[in-house]
Amino acid sequence: MIKDIKLSTIQIILILVLIVVLTPVNGFCKDKCVVLVGGVLNRRSSDSVKSILEDKVGDCNVYTLDYIKELPTADLNSVKFMYFPGGNYFDIKPPAKAAENIRKAVAAGMGYFGTCGGSLIAVESTPASSERNQLALFPGHQVFGVERGMRKYNFNVKHPVVANSSVAGSITPDFEIHYNGGGSDMQPSVSGLVNWVVANDEIRGTPALTTTMYGKGRVFLSVAHPERSWIPATHPVVILAAEWCLGRSEPSGNKPPTVMADMPSRGILNKLLTFSAVRSDDPEGYPIGFIWDFGDGSAPGYRPLERHKYTNNGVYTVTLTVTDGKNEVVSTKEVKIAANEQATP
Repeated sequence: MIKDIKLSTIQIILILVLIVVLTPVNGFCKDKCVVLVGGVLNRRSSDSVKSILEDKVGDCNVYTLDYIKELPTADLNSVKFMYFPGGNYFDIKPPAKAAENIRKAVAAGMGYFGTCGGSLIAVESTPASSERNQLALFPGHQVFGVERGMRKYNFNVKHPVVANSSVAGSITPDFEIHYNGGGSDMQPSVSGLVNWVVANDEIRGTPALTTTMYGKGRVFLSVAHPERSWIPATHPVVILAAEWCLGRSEPSGNKPPTVMADMPSRGILNKLLTFSAVRSDDPEGYPIGFIWDFGDGSAPGYRPLERHKYTNNGVYTVTLTVTDGKNEVVSTKEVKIAANEQATP
């Protein structure tokens, strides 16, 4: 009997050891990350970022996804981070369903990192876009730059996305990154963006690397190419971008944003109303995101300042959520809509 008990114990131990050894790491505390490929996208950039995520960032299950063939129908619900590489911007044309898929995933909390063409397509407009860009994750405009080669960028090393990263010591105020004549000069089209400039182009003196939020998702855009495989000295920028997008670099005692909301209590049917949270900020200096639910079943708004009109009389509850990607603060207010001037005080 004693021999049988010992044998059973050994068998149990062996089974447990086999489970630990043979169980794939996929799904065990690892973030699902997607690197886009296909079409005119720069495959060397995609491969480099995939390698950096796997070898330097760590705890990532990294998958490639063809942005033309696979992205339109891909399930992004469990994806925590997406990289959109550069390429010929004029030929980067994701299908409408692919763009919609990205926007929805970012609004729900997926991080987005775009370099060069991947940053250009993420802003609302560029000199080459005759209409609103498909992604429109950054509320503003980006102009084209000139020249190619190594270029200095003036980093705000005290910015929390930089200072709290694992590679903070590798980033200097005058940091050189390879530039390939893509975009430059980010220009917001709305007031209320805070803490969004990480680095300025030294030559132009304009924002070139930015951190913003689209809904609950973190968006890091770089006009330059820190992912170049043959320039490992610039890879820390990729690492800090990924760490922030994945929510790994903020301090454990991170405080919630401070919300300052201005919302009307009354309005006239079919007349635009202004809803503002432009005075909101974050105590640690992180970028913040905005989600406006107007209470009438319409699509949410993601800007600090939104204008909305109601097409039916009634009383609606407007809900504003302000987030730094980790903490959320919610503010609500009722607005009464009527068809005539009696709706106004």
